[in-house]
Amino acid sequence: MEEINMKKTLSIITTIILMTTLCCITVSAEAPDIPDTPQGPNWGDKGVLYTFTLNHTQGIASDLIEYQVDWGDDTDTGWIGPFDEEEPIFLQKKWDTTGDFEVTVKARNIDTFEESDWSEPHLIHIDTLEIRSISGGMGVSAVIENVGDTSKDVDWAISAIGGTFPILHVNTESSGSIEPLTAGTSEMISLPTFLGLGRFKINIVLECAGEPVIEETVDATVLFFYVLIR
Repeated sequence: MEEINMKKTLSIITTIILMTTLCCITVSAEAPDIPDTPQGPNWGDKGVLYTFTLNHTQGIASDLIEYQVDWGDDTDTGWIGPFDEEEPIFLQKKWDTTGDFEVTVKARNIDTFEESDWSEPHLIHIDTLEIRSISGGMGVSAVIENVGDTSKDVDWAISAIGGTFPILHVNTESSGSIEPLTAGTSEMISLPTFLGLGRFKINIVLECAGEPVIEETVDATVLFFYVLIR
């Protein structure tokens, strides 16, 4: 009788162990839940680094989950992680072109490679000004283009720096404002004829409130009143 009870006890223990193992395997085999939408800015400028935050997804333990972020410009992070549940997930990204981009994320179980679906997208609009067609002659001119779809109030400045005899140079700075520079349009700015001689740096600066400064410098040679852009 005692032997029968012992066998029953061993059978029960074995069953419990098997059920626990199967349960763990089942849980481990699950695909993670779809992650929340990435959090970050809704607009930005080309070439500027922006920070995005990911929330930990649910479904399985965080130490079994890794993530992949699609930036909407044919690039992604690849699989990253896993991350400690108490560790915030911060990622940084900059875009080299303008337009609207959808940022999405999905999760993967690192044991089974089962993946979630992609999250709902976070939309970011990348917008910027561009300096085009810097030319010389009797002074310096440049074209400013608003390549985005948002009008901007632009403060601009052009300066000629350097030369063989700086003390003799006259009228080597010019500035102004364009309020506004309509989306998708361009406008010419200029540094009028000035007196100078020798090698110069022509510096152009564009500023919009709350946005990064845009600056470009080119080499030039000035022969009294005539500017040659090199």
